[in-house]
Amino acid sequence: SAVEEATYLSKYASKVYLVHRRGELRASKIMQKRALENPKIEVVWHSAVDEVLGEEKKGVTAIRVKNVNTHETRDLEATGMFLAIGHTPNTTFLNGQVEVNEKGYI
Repeated sequence: SAVEEATYLSKYASKVYLVHRRGELRASKIMQKRALENPKIEVVWHSAVDEVLGEEKKGVTAIRVKNVNTHETRDLEATGMFLAIGHTPNTTFLNGQVEVNEKGYI
């Protein structure tokens, strides 16, 4: 889902950082190819967002990412952040109390 979202956002943004905690993507091969060949998308491998930096008047100014292997941090200049963590709905706690479809959505 992150690859799809990054590709979509690249239509509107001049630069999209795709921060990914692993060294490979699980998206379909065609979606990976589109993202990796998109000049507006930069994949930041083996990393996680550590902190969103900014100022009250300016808003977001950068995203601090931390390498999950080396623990080194670096700041990526940015004016916004979009968080996508997947498309699996967290509805199991409802356990038959409401009707959900085959994918778990209400």
